[in-house]
Amino acid sequence: LLLAQWLDVALHAPVIQPLVDPSVYQPGVVRAQMKLSPADSPDEPRVGLTAAVLQKVNYTGRPGPREDCLFARAALVDDWNLLDRIAKTDGFFSSYLADSKRVLDLAADGEAKGRDMSGLNDFLGVRYVGVDVTPDGLDWRERPSFAPRVTAGQQPVFVSDAEALEALAAQPAIDLRRTVFLPPEAQSLISATNPVLAAATAVRGTARRIDFSVEASGPALVTVAQAFYHPWRCTIDGRPVPLWKANGAFQALEVPAGKHTVSLVYQDWSFVCGLGVTAAGLAMVIGLWFWRPRDAAFRPDTIIFS
Repeated sequence: LLLAQWLDVALHAPVIQPLVDPSVYQPGVVRAQMKLSPADSPDEPRVGLTAAVLQKVNYTGRPGPREDCLFARAALVDDWNLLDRIAKTDGFFSSYLADSKRVLDLAADGEAKGRDMSGLNDFLGVRYVGVDVTPDGLDWRERPSFAPRVTAGQQPVFVSDAEALEALAAQPAIDLRRTVFLPPEAQSLISATNPVLAAATAVRGTARRIDFSVEASGPALVTVAQAFYHPWRCTIDGRPVPLWKANGAFQALEVPAGKHTVSLVYQDWSFVCGLGVTAAGLAMVIGLWFWRPRDAAFRPDTIIFS
């Protein structure tokens, strides 16, 4: 019986977890091939895959595990881009933010129908697009019109999220360096009404913080091409200011005339509270373990009912 069980384990699915050489996971290989800077930057351009190419990649196999891994890595599919710290517009996540997922689906649907989604791709900072599958990975096409992650000086258009998506679908080549869609509730609190000469510089940051400088000739809007989510907090010269949803899913704020320092910080107080509750529970368990009465030892002649 033991021999039969061993044979079942050994022969049932012998390659269910194939092994590859560790060199497959060496960081920086694809970044060097694409001639990207080795330094991480919050203002680094992104790469993107069209829906047609992504589907072709998913149905393109290679003869062995090592070759298959190298192909998937060179194509930057799913989360292979993390090994090279290359920013992408999509990935393989357990969950997506609903608003940003709708915008990404809009771009993918437009590309699948042969539409030029250059306006949205420029705003997202897409510098390289995978246009075809090659034996070594993907054929990348460079887009020189990509915008930096932080832009300034746009003219606001106040519409609902649904109307913003409709506008992006109806005008796929719209220049989002000059126009930004904001929610109607922001209209009474925004001073900027027209395009303004403004520029954002010295962009730096981490996953939870972005700092940059803005110089504007008048009250100006600043857009940040990262997903809008309520734990993000914004300050200008240390003073808290509202952070608005831009273009249906991203971030925008208003700066006054002159030169200012802007900081975006991620502060998830719900997560902090959860850590506090967990720590308090753990402390209580440890306390009960060490502080239990010493004379309450179990005796064999004691009957316990539960």
